[in-house]
Amino acid sequence: MWVYDLETLGFLAVNDAAVPFYGRSREQFLSRTIFDIRPVDDCDELREIIGLAGYEFEDRSWRHRKANGTTIDANVYTQAVTYEGHAGALVTMIDVTTRRQAEARISHMAHHDAMTGLANRSLLQLSINDALVRVRYGGRIALLCIDLDRFKEVNYLLGHALGDELLRIVSKRLRGCVREGDTVVRLGGDEFAIVQCGIESPDDASAPADRIIEAISKPFEIKGHSVIISVCQSSTSRVSTSPSGGFDGGHQYIPIEPRQWFGLVAQRYMHNRPASWPPSSAKCLMGELAEFQRAGRRALLHLPL
Repeated sequence: MWVYDLETLGFLAVNDAAVPFYGRSREQFLSRTIFDIRPVDDCDELREIIGLAGYEFEDRSWRHRKANGTTIDANVYTQAVTYEGHAGALVTMIDVTTRRQAEARISHMAHHDAMTGLANRSLLQLSINDALVRVRYGGRIALLCIDLDRFKEVNYLLGHALGDELLRIVSKRLRGCVREGDTVVRLGGDEFAIVQCGIESPDDASAPADRIIEAISKPFEIKGHSVIISVCQSSTSRVSTSPSGGFDGGHQYIPIEPRQWFGLVAQRYMHNRPASWPPSSAKCLMGELAEFQRAGRRALLHLPL
């Protein structure tokens, strides 16, 4: 708890609890201003709020900085007072760092896969919802759905522990194939997805698919074993750069005509590279990837949003 001068923003008084908590002596406190207990990055915002005459009476959360440089999260409650003839503000601070860290861990666990650290289905849905907002304003987005070939055989022959390590390494390789801002998702088992935003053309969306095929095809050296898997050779990919691709994030399945599916599988098998599909061939996305396997083979799908 402390009191500071509304005009100079200098400390006028601090209580006994604040002195050891922030690691400053009382004399050091009284020779400084409220900017000295804030991270440098937050000072501009603080100045702006003070300029609007809003800070001194605003209850909110801030980051505070201790004398040793440690940053904490603080809930701050302020009220106007008069202290020794000075117009001032009385501030009560509650350290909520531990609570915020616990909340962050819970949020991370709710939105990320525990084994690989990738985003999970819940975060995928949120990412798609955010991406759809951009589409409404003319942005272009795409989704890649990836299934690994021969992973189950590796899991069966070499054990689940090695299979888990393989998935972790695959996850790292997938991260290395995408741009900053793209979301890499583990859907479950050996199934992954990538949300791409800000694409300009089908080539922009296809390039990561080519990199993924190359990266996953390289051998994995794990616990004395050289493991070789791949993205399915019968896979296809779908690219749409149309903002009006007809995607609705609330739907659960992708209706694809079998004739189109088999034709595209054949195309993927012969050319081993992503193909562009017209937006009219599918209108919705998400849900069980079993719907993607109706051709009897798993696939790398590049689907429009």
